[in-house]
Amino acid sequence: AFVGLLRLKMSEKGLYERECEWLAWLQNRLFNLGAALSEASGEWIDADDVRQIEQWIDTLEAETEQPKAFILPYGSETISLAHICRTVTRRLERRMMPILQTEDDKMKVYAQLVNRLSDFWFVLSKKCAKTEKIELFLWKKVKKIA
Repeated sequence: AFVGLLRLKMSEKGLYERECEWLAWLQNRLFNLGAALSEASGEWIDADDVRQIEQWIDTLEAETEQPKAFILPYGSETISLAHICRTVTRRLERRMMPILQTEDDKMKVYAQLVNRLSDFWFVLSKKCAKTEKIELFLWKKVKKIA
């Protein structure tokens, strides 16, 4: 649902045609992942899906800069929604940890996909900041507020 909301907000801005196509693909793959996790049989997700996400990560990384500090979710609705997608994906990743203990290669691919997807959301948030000309909100050690 958050991916759909992010896609809607990006579409409304008219600046993210390519990325909106990617998000539509990801929405379908996330449904496939849900089917794969609830059903032992079937070819719902494979290593090509993981490679596709990695390719998009590489594309976005080449278009953005690496910050010198942690990035905090802030700046625009699209940036914040990308971070929400990342947070939800990281939660799923933690819940999938027992899968990594199995010998099932398909399950390991599912876990890889979720891991790469959380990285995708991070670089997408940076791309949103650059596209919208918004300075990244970087973490800094803060003592007390007076």
